[in-house]
This record gives sequence, C-alpha cells and structure tokens, in this order.
Amino acid sequence: MTKWMVSHEDIEAALKDVEDSLIQEDAEEDALLVQAGADAAGVFGDGDESEGPDDVRVGLMSLADIPVEEWDSIAVSPLTMFGDGLWDFTCYPHVAAKGARLNFDYVNALDFNITTQRFVHWLRISKALLFYQVPHFAVSVWIRSYGAMATRKTRLARLFHLFDEEFLYLGGPGDTGFRTINDLSVQTVLAFIENLPTPGAKWEMAWTLRYWRKLSVSSMLPPQYAIHDEYVDKATVGRYREAYDNASTPFSPIPLDDYAEVVDHCLRWVNDYGDDVLWLFRTFFRSVVGEQAAKLRQDSLSVNSRDGLAVFAAYAPALVDGIPWWPLGITTKRSDGTDYLDPHRIMHIVASFVDACCTLILATTGMRRSEVSNLRSGCVSRTAEGPWLSFTVFKTSHASQGDAKVIPIPEPTARAIELLEALSQEARMYGGLDYLFAVVAGHHFGNRAHLAYPERAVKRVARITGIDASIHPHRFRKSLAMYLIYQDPRNIELIRQLFSHKSLKMTLRYILALPGVHTEIKQIIIDQNVALLTEVVGAVFNNKIGGVAGLRARKTIEESAIFKAKLQDAGKETLVQYVESMLDQGISILHRTNLAICMKTPAAAEPSPCGHRFLAEATELHPTLYACDPLNCRFAVFTEKHIPVLENEIVFHHKLVAHPYAGEQQKAFSERVIKHAFARLREIDSDHADDFLRKVANG
Repeated sequence: MTKWMVSHEDIEAALKDVEDSLIQEDAEEDALLVQAGADAAGVFGDGDESEGPDDVRVGLMSLADIPVEEWDSIAVSPLTMFGDGLWDFTCYPHVAAKGARLNFDYVNALDFNITTQRFVHWLRISKALLFYQVPHFAVSVWIRSYGAMATRKTRLARLFHLFDEEFLYLGGPGDTGFRTINDLSVQTVLAFIENLPTPGAKWEMAWTLRYWRKLSVSSMLPPQYAIHDEYVDKATVGRYREAYDNASTPFSPIPLDDYAEVVDHCLRWVNDYGDDVLWLFRTFFRSVVGEQAAKLRQDSLSVNSRDGLAVFAAYAPALVDGIPWWPLGITTKRSDGTDYLDPHRIMHIVASFVDACCTLILATTGMRRSEVSNLRSGCVSRTAEGPWLSFTVFKTSHASQGDAKVIPIPEPTARAIELLEALSQEARMYGGLDYLFAVVAGHHFGNRAHLAYPERAVKRVARITGIDASIHPHRFRKSLAMYLIYQDPRNIELIRQLFSHKSLKMTLRYILALPGVHTEIKQIIIDQNVALLTEVVGAVFNNKIGGVAGLRARKTIEESAIFKAKLQDAGKETLVQYVESMLDQGISILHRTNLAICMKTPAAAEPSPCGHRFLAEATELHPTLYACDPLNCRFAVFTEKHIPVLENEIVFHHKLVAHPYAGEQQKAFSERVIKHAFARLREIDSDHADDFLRKVANG
C-alpha cells in the first residue's frame, strides 16, 4: 500500500475530479453527435422545431382563402368549431384528456381574457397558428399527437407578452394607430426575446416567430395576420434551443409517474398497435416510400387504388373504445370526388411507432444514444432464458471500435426490435446497410437514421404523453441507476410490466455492468456520500481501515492491476484512480451507525441487513440502530475516527466480565465483543492496538 498520507481536502478534490470525468463522458458523446452533422439526417432526423418554410405540405386547407368572418364556422374536430371557446380533440387517440382540450375563455397571466372583443385579433392569430398544429390540418408531417395540443397552445401564448408590451393588433386594421408585428424592427423583437426570463421562454418565442413566418410565406394566413420580416432564422432558433437544453437538468432521474406514463405509451404502440403498423406500412409501401423503391415490395398497393381502398376497408385494426385506434380513414378529394388514403397520415403513424420503439429500448436497457443508434440487424437472439440483445459499447474517450456486449432484455423490448427489423427490411436492402434504425420513407429512404434520432424520439414521446419536455435519454439511465442503488419496491409495478420476476435480478446485473449505467451509479454515490466517502477512501488510502467491508474494499484496491500500474505516481492522478477503484468495487449509499460506517443503506420497506429474519420490514429509510451489531458485520467499515469508540467498547465489556454479578451468558457475550472489537482495532492500527491491550491488561 501507499506510504504517504493524504488529507481529506485531497480526497474531496479527487472525488470532484472523478465526478467531472463521469459527466465528461456524456459530453464527449454529445460532441461526437454534433460532429456527425446532418449528413445522416432523414425521416427520423429533425423534428418540427427544425423545419423550414419549404416543409409546409401541399394541398392543405388555407385560412388565407377563407374570409376571416367565416373562420368561426370551420370544424376543427367532430366536437368543436373554430369559433368555440374550447377546442376538444378527445375523440381522437390521446393519453391524457387535459392535453387534448384547448381552453381560450379564461383570464390569463396578463390578467385579461382574449375572448373579449378588445382582443379579437389576438384570439384569431393564436387560433390560426394552432389550427396548423392540429394533426389533420398540420403543416408538418411531424405533428401527429392530439394529446399534446395543450402544450402547443402554451408555447404559442408567448406572443401575447409581445403584443401587450408593444400594443399590437388592438382596434381595427384600418384604424389610425393600428399596429402589427410588421411595425417592429428586428432589433426590437430580438431585444424582447433576450429579455425573457428563462432559456425555455426565449426558445419558445423564437420558435413561434419562425413558425408564424413559415405559415406567412407559404400563403397560409391572410395579409392582415401575416408576418413579413424574418425576425429569427433557423440558426437563431437552434442557438436558443441549445441554450435551453444546456440549462435544463437532463441528468436528473425521471419521476416514477412520468416513467410509467412513457413506458405505458410505448408498450401500447408495441404490444397493441405494432402488427397494425407493420401491415399498414407493407400494404401501402409504394405510396409511402416513393416509386424509386416501390419495386422492393411488388405486392404493395396504392393509397388511391380501388384494390388498396378495398383492402383497407376490410382490415380490422385494434379498437379503442369501440373505434379503430389510428387517426386514419378514407378521404374524398374535393377536386374530383375520388377517394384516397392520406400517405402523410400513414407516415405519421409509422414514425410515431418507431419513436415508441426507440424510447422503449432506452427505457428498459439504460443504453447510450450512440449505442442505440448503432444497433444492427439481427441484434436480438433467444435462449431458454429469454431474449438477449447484442450491441457495441463505444468508449469515446479512447476512440476505440468499442466492446461487444450481450444483455438480457424484456420481451416487449425484444418485440419492439423485431418489429423494427421487419419494418426497415427493404430500407436496409435499398441502402446496403445493416443498421436497425434505417430511414423508411422520403428522400433519404435507405439511409442510416440521424445519430441524434434517439434524443429527438424521446422528446417527441415526452410531448405526446404530456410529461416533462426536458426529458433526455440520459435520464432513463439515471433512473435505472437509482433503482439499482435503492432497490425501491415502490417501483415494482413498473418493473413488473417489463421484467418477469425470474429474470429481473439477472437483467439488472447485466444492466449494472454497462459503462453508462455504472457511470450514473458512481455519480449518484459521489453526490450523496462526499463526507463518508472521503473518510472511507482516506482510511483505505492511508491503510487505516478495519471491518469486514473495509478489508474487502482494501483488498479490491490492492488487487487492482490498473491501480498497481499507477502506484509509482505518488500524486493526484493516483488518488483519483484510487477513488475510481473504490467506487468500482461496489460501494452503495452509506450511513453512519452506532460504531461504524455502514455500506448498506436499506431502501423504503426493505429489510435492514442487521434486522432479525422474523423482524417486520422497515417503513421508512433508516438503519435499524437497535439491531445493529457492526463489529462482525459484512457491511461495516471502521476508520481511525472509530478508535475511541472501539476502545470504550472494549473497556466497558472488560469491566462487565470482571463484575461479580455477571452471569455466564453475559460473560460469553462480552468476551465475544472484546474479541471482535480488538480485531477491528488491530486492523486499523496494529501498534496502537497492542499498546491499548497492554494498558487494559494492566488495569
């Protein structure tokens, strides 16, 4: 072991270094994804935030072609007219009803109601912008969720703050002093954005202005409600979005309710709708992928052919409340009265399904984005124990080709991957590649999906389910790490959906071995245990440690080949390596007990390691102090700080043994305590222990 002493300040600095290096691993992965650029972009590339004006779909209903006075009579859903104070989309598939209802008739944060006559233009503008966010009127193929309508309304409401500050759109368009956004300079608008209080508000405002501009240049809005100047370009919106992402907390665990909501959504797509999606895609393959690749599936049908419509009408998809789950039906063209299926709507369904599959993989494995993006065809195999996933772990800091890993996965995850395999079969053939995530439609058919696709898929699923918009693939890994540390049985309902009880422990053991999840666990341990870790690491490093767990930690370090190779560097690098080795040996959440440091903190409702086997389970997170017997416990660590209490324990029981009223049972117990306490004392400092023994023997 080492011959020099280190201070607690040195150890705390080393802990900080390790923590920073763990965070840096994800930063390096982010950098690699940025370097990939847009060369791999495709249908699963940019979401609705990144689309330019030329992304507006043709053939849409244009509000510019309808007199403003007649807008109120437009049916925005079977339940709602444009002029209603509440837009209701609950007749369409949705997760939460609150997200599928839009209320305009209320007093807002600026203390006014936009349904009053004074704010009639504000109401029309907000409804017009929202109109093109309704999936069946949407300008973008990426807008496909009715359950996220309320979130979109909140984003667009940022405009009211600008209107109020600059007195815009008040009165009549022909009135003197009637001002529109076109009366503002670019500098004024940009200054307004910069003065908004949060990065999220700045991004939402910039995004809304660009979206408004996109509709305007595409002639989707009448002149009085159009925006003429380009106040923000795509790069500016991207910069605000990056600042928003950087300011969010992507490394915090996902609340259990949100985690369950996401998993339920994904399981519904995979288990209930997966076969329908695959049938829909294969049946109308030629209309979705384009003529250049249509020959890959000669038996596919056209969306406007008689045979195609007949096959669709005869097909029986899964039902939700007695009606088909998908927002798809035969539509009649106004121009010539012919019937057809909307291919964009089909692609919406397919893309939503792929998003759900990707998110389920992340939620059940803890894999990094780069690992998911690099999954290959044939990555799932089956044994008597169940499905297994083969993939490559990339060590970005070493620029290696990665290490092959095989882990067990839940059956729903295996099904999701197998459905993706079938869905992208022709795309892989066409592009001559074997990536699981291949672009299955559009101009990039057959290309590899964008390397940042997993992150965008997760964010879209988050918006659809109405949970925290800052959800990030890293957060699934953090959540799994927290479960692995605490083994909190409150998670059992979620876990039961994913893993059989038979395979749970094996699966968690393999997941724990993944560098990404293990990294998260080490981060959590450092965050919550700085003081105790400092004491334990210092004790091991300075060879002043005792206890079964303490000796186990020291032995692990001494046998570490990596650590031995660095022992000649008697400085900070060695100390950092020492800390990393300590963490790698499996320290969990620590706590102080009556005589020692315990390396096993029980979770809520988990039996204490020192409790009697017939003892009722604890009801809250705490050590069972009255049952704690640390002197010979496999979870106990003793350091120099425990020498006085060990000495007191020895003296106390030495006096008990000598007391004339002590019974044989008490004497046997006290002698056992003395033996174990002295053994711990000798482990910490043998010379001091020998001196103390002589003092006790001499009275």
